[in-house]
Amino acid sequence: MQAGRLGEAESLARGVVLRRPHDAAAVTLLGIILFLTAKPVESVKHLKRGCELERSSAAALIPLAGVLLQLDHLDEAAEAAHQATLRAPGSAEAFSLLGLALMRLGRMEEARVALAEARRLDPNSVSTLNLLAAANEKLGLSDDAEEARRDAVRLAPADTESRAALATQVISHGRLQEATDLLREGLDLNPDSPVLLLLQGQAMLALGGLGGGAEIADEGELCLRRSLELDPKNASGLLMLALRCESLGRFEEARTLLERSIEVEPNQGKAFFELVQGGRVSEAQRGLIEPMERAVQGGSLPAEELPFIRYALGRAYDDLDDVVSAMENYDEANRLSLEAYARVRPFDRESYGETLAQTKQLFTTEILRQARPGAGAPPKPIFIVGVMRSGTSLVEQIVTSHPKVFGCGELQYWLGTAATTYKMTRRLPTDDEVAAIAAGYSQLLGSLVPGGAPFATDKMPHNYEVLGLIHLAFPEAPIIYVKRHPVDTCLSIYMTAYGTPPEFAFDKANIAYVYSEHLKLMDHWRSALPPGRIFELSYEELVAHPEPIVRRLVEYCGLEWDDACLRPEQNQRVVNTPSRWQVRQQVYTSSVARWRRYQPWLGEFANLLEVAPSTEARS
Repeated sequence: MQAGRLGEAESLARGVVLRRPHDAAAVTLLGIILFLTAKPVESVKHLKRGCELERSSAAALIPLAGVLLQLDHLDEAAEAAHQATLRAPGSAEAFSLLGLALMRLGRMEEARVALAEARRLDPNSVSTLNLLAAANEKLGLSDDAEEARRDAVRLAPADTESRAALATQVISHGRLQEATDLLREGLDLNPDSPVLLLLQGQAMLALGGLGGGAEIADEGELCLRRSLELDPKNASGLLMLALRCESLGRFEEARTLLERSIEVEPNQGKAFFELVQGGRVSEAQRGLIEPMERAVQGGSLPAEELPFIRYALGRAYDDLDDVVSAMENYDEANRLSLEAYARVRPFDRESYGETLAQTKQLFTTEILRQARPGAGAPPKPIFIVGVMRSGTSLVEQIVTSHPKVFGCGELQYWLGTAATTYKMTRRLPTDDEVAAIAAGYSQLLGSLVPGGAPFATDKMPHNYEVLGLIHLAFPEAPIIYVKRHPVDTCLSIYMTAYGTPPEFAFDKANIAYVYSEHLKLMDHWRSALPPGRIFELSYEELVAHPEPIVRRLVEYCGLEWDDACLRPEQNQRVVNTPSRWQVRQQVYTSSVARWRRYQPWLGEFANLLEVAPSTEARS
């Protein structure tokens, strides 16, 4: 109704109430009109009067509950909605309002019950289905939430809110292809929806990064850019596009996007984190610290953003040589992260240790030295392994600088599907199973590598856990094991923020335990695999004397020499790991022996000094 007509309706309603002050219907109607004319306080007064005049009807209670929700009077709204359900037990609207009020009060289980009843009474209400999905998700009932959202999309295919909520959930579960298909359907109906374009960009970039190929990632970037044309002040979209630019080495553009994102929404941690990750913080940039500290002290940062801004402050103070402030922030970042993730994915040391012990028992010298080369289809895999943050990204950048090598990033194949055979069954895979695993991997590489490149790298660092299986499947494939000083490695793990963190992260004792167990497993592989099977590369030696190390590395991989391998910073491939800025720089030595700066705060990491290289002093 137009504003002028609403004013006329208000005048008429007031006149009726003046003449008939005890007419419940007239009083209630005036209350509703007053709300529509932006007079909520007066509206509540008349709606309450309507409730008093007609105690057997929910006619005034239902709009009263809605107005009270708008005013954020949640307890009163819940009570009004509850009374409405008692007076009108067949009203889906009353139960839906009750569910919404209870949700906003944090009483999720009660809200779910109320919303389920609203759905039963009106199974075609899209708004109720979306509320029920949200309540189920809060309660951890993911399947029920998805079912409700699918019903909402089925009932209203063009409703962007329902489709966006479903797509967000599907993306969060890693079903990226399903998400892109779902979003394509929505964009066919609403081609200029900023939210659907944003989600499509997110899904496609993630799919491209996991092996979907460069074309799908490029399409994802176009979706993001179109979304930002339509909604230029979307902080999340600006951040996503900045991450894409960083992965391609376009750091100046990324910086501009991050600054715009922070200008739009200062209370965020990820954008600040990426801003300081995209280069060293200099004295001239010390001003970055003040807004980050202000955001922390303000207390309004969302819980999921707070660890990232603490990591950002840690990095900034580290670059500015204030190690005390740096470690204070790193410790707090890890405490917050551990608090959040330990409840969902606690690290089970006993199970981890048992799995590695079982691996050593199964993959014996006798078994591994019987492996015979198969007729593997190109491209030939090159495996780069080592504890995360040990320098594997630099080595990948060097090897993939060769024109015959394509970088496939960190593939989940071996730690996921392939390892299930023996991890779950506690037995060695049969010859036929090994052949099937090898064929599946060759097919995967073939689908990822453009132009028929003869070699492809797989830089999943913790594939060191499954080197026995990799050897059985590809007994001639190069395996490069990257070693770095143990305390530098563990500190780097501790000082890094992760989108999808490993279960042992955030806790010094757990990180040190995993590192120690990895050393024992590598000792096993050295003795059980054929001599010379693994090319062991010291990060410290590589950055100190790159050319001789790189030449030996290239020869070991079965490649002819190419000078491009000495210029990894010029490699234009997509890099999605936390090292995306570092690998674009010329090889540097400043990360060697960083642990000395933090010696008073090493904690459990100090025990690893006993296994440090003999060339490194252990003072």
